[in-house]
Amino acid sequence: MLWPHKNEQQITADDIILLHSCSGLALNNEEQASLGKECEDLKILLQQKQKELNNLKSRFQELADSKETSEFVFKGCQELEVLNIEQCNKLDFENPKLKNRLHQYEDKFEDIPALKRHMNTVQSDNDELNLKLQEYAAELEGIPSLKRRIENLQTDNTELEKRDKHKDGLLQKSESTVQKMQKDNQKLQTEIISQNQNYDTLKIKLESLKDKNLELDERLRRRSPVVVAEPKNCQNCFKYRNDISDLKREINDLRDRLSEAAGNKLRDNNPNIADLSDMNRPTSLAEKFSSLYTDEYTDAMEVIEDDMDEAASVKVMLDWLKSCYDWCQRLAKEQRETLINRSIGFMQEHGGQKVVLSDRCLIFVKEFQKKIAVESLAVVGQICHVKSVTQQTLSRENYIVKYIKKCSELCWMMQISDPPLYVNFDVNSGENLNKNDYNVFTKSGSKIDYLVWPVLYLHKTGPMLAKGVAQGK
Repeated sequence: MLWPHKNEQQITADDIILLHSCSGLALNNEEQASLGKECEDLKILLQQKQKELNNLKSRFQELADSKETSEFVFKGCQELEVLNIEQCNKLDFENPKLKNRLHQYEDKFEDIPALKRHMNTVQSDNDELNLKLQEYAAELEGIPSLKRRIENLQTDNTELEKRDKHKDGLLQKSESTVQKMQKDNQKLQTEIISQNQNYDTLKIKLESLKDKNLELDERLRRRSPVVVAEPKNCQNCFKYRNDISDLKREINDLRDRLSEAAGNKLRDNNPNIADLSDMNRPTSLAEKFSSLYTDEYTDAMEVIEDDMDEAASVKVMLDWLKSCYDWCQRLAKEQRETLINRSIGFMQEHGGQKVVLSDRCLIFVKEFQKKIAVESLAVVGQICHVKSVTQQTLSRENYIVKYIKKCSELCWMMQISDPPLYVNFDVNSGENLNKNDYNVFTKSGSKIDYLVWPVLYLHKTGPMLAKGVAQGK
């Protein structure tokens, strides 16, 4: 009766092992863990009982030969049989429950393909979300650069708004200038008509003189035999010829003066009309101003860079240019006032009334100032050199002397132009670095650190003639 229960215990253990292997397919982690633990406990208990049974069998074999222990062994076998029956009953009681739970897990196992498909779909969605997250992360990394770009665009927009306001102001000034020019044009048209009338008068006079000249030539030709015979007539003939030559020269001189006066009237305080024959017209001065920076400036810069850093050297070079510009502005104004006062003072000293020069006379004063520019430069250059370079050691350096001389020459020619050319030194650190107005020195950037070379304009509110140079930051 003891050993048949042993086979029943082994079958139940196999069922438990099968149940444990099937439970690995379960989807509920808590139920799987609970079932696995119960199976493990039963396996351990079964192994213990099997071990006890084996021990008892060994003892039974040892005691089989001893009659004294037969009753003890039989009694132990009976106890073991009772215990075995109890365990078998317990296993029989638990086995239906386990089989029922196994069937439940088998039903759930049938839904695994659909769950796998669902999991694949979820995994695919998860991959797409990861890709989107990576894209969003890349976009987030680019946000600082986008912010900087937006700030730059806002700065550019502010600058454009300022330019628009400036252009509106210039447009209003241009409109007023156009109105003034229209009035001046009407005056010029009136004067041109008057000059044309004078020209017609001179032309008629010239034709009359030509006719008179022909008549004299004819008379001279007819009287040529008499002239040979009478020396007195010959002298009169030469006198007539000289008179004719003088009259022709006078006519040509009047024609030249008329043309020059009309040209001066048109160019008076009007920078849009340039005298192409003038070697010191604004465009030529702009070219020389740019060459000054690339040539004389570079040579002089190498001399002073030995004793100071780059920024300090640039400041010294710029200060010398500004000193020449300021002194030439002052001296040019003083010279014009002296020319006017000398002329008016002469008349007043001899009992004349107070005289106010007309615009036409002022034109001749400005033209006279240009005519004597070369003679004036000897004094102007000396004054600029003494006032600009205060250090005796630098004042004798050859390259610095050449630089100051060139600065004074160009600044003087700029100041005696009509209207004077304008050099903008009024630039502060931190202003926007406009690449249309400035070339970069050694460092680029959106802001100006310091000015290296100023911008040249046709006049104070006029267009740019030459770009400047600035250090960026």
